[in-house]
Amino acid sequence: MPGFWVALLLILVFSLKLKLVPVSGYGNLENLFLPAAALSLHSAAAIMRVTRTSMLETLGQEYIRFAKAKGLPVWKIMSRHALKNAMLPVITVIGFQMGSLLGGAVVIEKNLCLAGNRKPAC
Repeated sequence: MPGFWVALLLILVFSLKLKLVPVSGYGNLENLFLPAAALSLHSAAAIMRVTRTSMLETLGQEYIRFAKAKGLPVWKIMSRHALKNAMLPVITVIGFQMGSLLGGAVVIEKNLCLAGNRKPAC
């Protein structure tokens, strides 16, 4: 789903139905929850997919099998060997996502601004 649609759904659920966070406003961390959630959901899904794929590919490599044969604990194999090498494609995807996050912030903030009829900051 596009970011602006997610932002509107988050406003509907968390602000109007559940009344957990304010619809609009600025100044405190409570007001940053909805825009941050709307912007990060799409990017988080893409980053998780790439991380999983990269980890599965890395865990099939020879040096991982060698580390297992040496008797290293699984947490040490995952953190020191697999995760470091699997993070290269993930960092690339995060770099590409930064542009869409910056562009999407304008649209999402405008939706939140219109939904709350917030005049000074809009």
